[in-house]
Amino acid sequence: MPGAPLQFDTAEFGQPAVMGCSSCGQSITTEYYALNGATLCGTCRAAAAGETGTPVSRALRAGFAGGAAAFAGGLLYFLVVWLFSLEIGLIAIAVGFAVGIAVKWGSYGRGGAFYQAMAMSLTYLAIVASLMAAGLVQIVSERPDKESTPADASTATSVAGPVSSAPDGASLKAGTDSSETEPTVSGFLIGLVMLFGVMLAMPFLAGIENIIGIIIIAIGVYEAWKINKRPAITGPHPVGAPGVQAVS
Repeated sequence: MPGAPLQFDTAEFGQPAVMGCSSCGQSITTEYYALNGATLCGTCRAAAAGETGTPVSRALRAGFAGGAAAFAGGLLYFLVVWLFSLEIGLIAIAVGFAVGIAVKWGSYGRGGAFYQAMAMSLTYLAIVASLMAAGLVQIVSERPDKESTPADASTATSVAGPVSSAPDGASLKAGTDSSETEPTVSGFLIGLVMLFGVMLAMPFLAGIENIIGIIIIAIGVYEAWKINKRPAITGPHPVGAPGVQAVS
């Protein structure tokens, strides 16, 4: 007390500073870590930093989880576009959010440039693939039926006159020539690559007329990127010292 005489007969020891982990509640007496204003012990810091598993297992887990979310979100977007002819922006944003959450869960929350790129790519592929699928289905459904009926075939035969008979050798040769014009494997692969390129560029083919669609896709991709930012963990800090506030 102020003004009280000093006494040297009994030693009085101060109590050590103690902090509690914001995640598990365990007492921290030596050093702690800070994440967005929360206090973490060493064990919880490792979990928050996504150090569970190995890099390969995290990547595979994130890829499978993100791919499943992208397929489900793309299927929902395709059904809405195909059935109602509407491009609802909230669905595209929801696809990015779902894919971002799935990739973050699969990577144990590690985040970083690799998982951000994975989430963004899966989101973009899910959206453009659903749009392209809806467009192809619409084109096929609107194509006129070109198959002729038996009556039409008989009429065409009577108008064109009798079909001239050809020797068996000529018909066999014609069949052989037609088989030689079948598409090759290399041609199929080239066509597949071109189709994939058109799919990736499809949102930009309409130019300024599709600016709203491009913005919607960009927002969905941004959500996937933002969710997978690497946690900004600082420390270790001595107990009793103020931790640096991490930026979210």
